[in-house]
Amino acid sequence: MLYIYLPSLLADFIWTVMSERSAAFRRRVNDIRDRMNAQFNRLLNEDDSEEGTSLLQSFGVFRQQHRGGPVRRRRGGRTTHRQLTFKVSVLRNPTLTHYRSHRDATPATRVVVPVNLNAAEFMQALRDNIADIPLQFDLCKVNGQRLILPLEEEPPQGIRARNLLGRSNLYIHPKITEANDNSTGGEVVQSEMAIVLHDTETPDHGRHNVQEPEVISGLHENHTAHSSRHGLQEPEVNREEFYIDSAESEVSDLDEAVLASPEQNDSHDEMDLATVLKDFQETHLDTSNYCTVIARRRKILHSACMALSKSYFSWHKLPNIEFVGEMADDYGGPRREFFRLLMVETQNSLGIFEGKPGSLLFCYSQQLLSSNKFYTAGKLIAWSIAHNGPGPRCINRHLFCLMCGQKTSLDDFDVEVFMDEDIKQNIEKVSNCSTPEDLADLKSHLGDWIAGCGIPDIYTATLLDVMRIRGEIVSHFAFHRVASMIQQFVAGMDSCGQFWQMVKRCWKQFLPVFTNAGNKLTRNSFQDLFTIGWSPAGSNRREEEEATIFQWEWWLMAIQEHEVDHAFEELLVFITGADLLPPLGFPQSCNIDFYDQEPGMRRIPYASTCSLSLYLPRGVADEDQFKDLMNDALKGSLGFGKV
Repeated sequence: MLYIYLPSLLADFIWTVMSERSAAFRRRVNDIRDRMNAQFNRLLNEDDSEEGTSLLQSFGVFRQQHRGGPVRRRRGGRTTHRQLTFKVSVLRNPTLTHYRSHRDATPATRVVVPVNLNAAEFMQALRDNIADIPLQFDLCKVNGQRLILPLEEEPPQGIRARNLLGRSNLYIHPKITEANDNSTGGEVVQSEMAIVLHDTETPDHGRHNVQEPEVISGLHENHTAHSSRHGLQEPEVNREEFYIDSAESEVSDLDEAVLASPEQNDSHDEMDLATVLKDFQETHLDTSNYCTVIARRRKILHSACMALSKSYFSWHKLPNIEFVGEMADDYGGPRREFFRLLMVETQNSLGIFEGKPGSLLFCYSQQLLSSNKFYTAGKLIAWSIAHNGPGPRCINRHLFCLMCGQKTSLDDFDVEVFMDEDIKQNIEKVSNCSTPEDLADLKSHLGDWIAGCGIPDIYTATLLDVMRIRGEIVSHFAFHRVASMIQQFVAGMDSCGQFWQMVKRCWKQFLPVFTNAGNKLTRNSFQDLFTIGWSPAGSNRREEEEATIFQWEWWLMAIQEHEVDHAFEELLVFITGADLLPPLGFPQSCNIDFYDQEPGMRRIPYASTCSLSLYLPRGVADEDQFKDLMNDALKGSLGFGKV
């Protein structure tokens, strides 16, 4: 009867809504409502109607099995997730510590489990639904560097509540047993499980092209059919579930927290820069093959762009640098020299940066954007850092944090980095707004300008909003206005193995690489880089070498106290080709060796950037003589093989 009356009543209702707007209309609506409720209540109260009871019970059982149909919102309660969905894959190697490609695991399989399972039941559910799963295994996840990290055994509800995975997948790592150690021909299978936690009332089809096995809720379906065959009483139907609430579905506090902000994975903070970069090199670089780059010392940027334009250029191969007119084979020194000069040229000559040295912003230039200059700069910087070269070390710290999606306070932002005088003056006026009269004057004279910066609430702002408005103006001109330039720059970096995505995940580690936040060289840190090749103790040569090192130590002290016109960075360039310690460090410690001055000749100190060696003359006991020798060596260095 319900199927017969409802369509005709619904049609009458729609026709009435479209045709009448009067007291008769309201009476008609009330009449239709009363008739629909009376008909529905009559069906619910028919105890002797076998057909009606069967319909209600069948619908209730269906809802319990498949979690389908409308859900009445419980007052004062919270929507509970009754099932959780897991995506499971099986790893193929029990000793695997890095997940490198899809070949390391079987195709993903979807498993749906009840949310109220304990840890043991959860593990058993995985064994029941995943093929080729090992008998003993551990739960783990993969971080942004593809390291497989173990997890504690948790029930499904605990995994969700504690957000143990974040955006990562959940991996099942088989335990290495004696049978695994003794096996020779067979390949041990372990499982890697990727989890997507969400309510399963509306299944997600087509999002992941994976096989969906029979879910655990099917066990309840089989149990219900078995009970019906044996004449057991069917479960009581809760009629409250048939009432539909027009309010929107409720979202739990955890869901709101997850949706409101991206996951912050603290595991990246535990890794240092050298580990992050070394993992990237092992995954992407081909150190067994070389790519020759011919460079002119006075046109480094042009030489690098020419290399990038060649069809045979490959960024993941080890660059072999050949400086035109210089006699040197590249065993590391020319490469360090090339990338150091390239970062200087990228900062000064490409034209994509502007502002104060060491705190640069991206230049707002449509012409540079259309000529892909920002893309070129991003690729050159990623190329340099990937091969243990320097980064730009010039980008404004606040801008770098915004680029990495991090929240940063702009209260201490130095407006002097802006090149436009009007922008600086207007921001200063906002900063100096401290009275209601100042605020009224600000709205009158700069209201339209501030609103054009994406702050339309300036006209209703109070004095408490002044610092927030100042920060939003700064972020507009430093970040949002040049978003297209930043996007092209990031695309250039990502062209080298998604390099920027790694930087974004490990932004704290890369902060001194992109900004001027690194530690400067001091006398002590510089001395720690060197070992001295002494002659045997008690020999005449050892005595002369100690006299030279005595003057060397005093000369380093003079550099630290700014008594000489040299810097530790300049001296490090002379010895290694790099002006700072590379992210992965030097391949070996720097050396100080000695040579004898031939009679009647004056040989100045020299260096080998490939072997990281500095050669000093023995027996230099005069301070002024040593200073003159070092000054001539540093100022007269014209290139490789030209000292």
